[in-house]
Amino acid sequence: MTTPLRLVRRDDRSPLAVVAERKATRTPLIAGTDEALIPLGAADVTDAYVVGMRDAEVTRFMYGVRKTPQTRETVSAYVRLNHDDPASLLFGIYTAGTLRGTIRLHAIEPGEGSCHLGICIFDRSCWGGGLAGRCLAAATRFAIEDAGIARIIAGVDVENAVSHRLFAGAGFRTDPSWRYALDGRPTDLWVFDARRAS
Repeated sequence: MTTPLRLVRRDDRSPLAVVAERKATRTPLIAGTDEALIPLGAADVTDAYVVGMRDAEVTRFMYGVRKTPQTRETVSAYVRLNHDDPASLLFGIYTAGTLRGTIRLHAIEPGEGSCHLGICIFDRSCWGGGLAGRCLAAATRFAIEDAGIARIIAGVDVENAVSHRLFAGAGFRTDPSWRYALDGRPTDLWVFDARRAS
């Protein structure tokens, strides 16, 4: 059993206003030494990002990505879609100034509702060193403390043991009976969630 998060809200603006400002200013979140989360625009898409989205091991549990062959155009369209969506914030995960992955807050509800979160480290040389955990912690703090989101939800494949450990280690909780719905249909995804302290 993991210890629940004890994060409190620091900002009284609506989540969508905080997200819009973060996109406009591209102010980075600092995850660790020489690490940053920076809102992405289509111009930030790199060859390494595209190659990562073509890597079967990287995208093993990314159902939507695997449906379409990934090209610079499809990856750029995805980044642009998230940038243009007021209820979404796609951060690039950077180390030493190089894009290594993404973390996405999406389906952000107005007011003090919930949002969904997904993370992908597409640069496999960064796997296993704690980068994903530090970035997940930074994005979770931003969502709850700065944007005022009350609940963060992540759907994780039942077979994705690495992500189970990642989310549990970041203070997210789960119950195997909780199931994530995709397009209104039950899936083999566990729900992990983090909630703001009351």
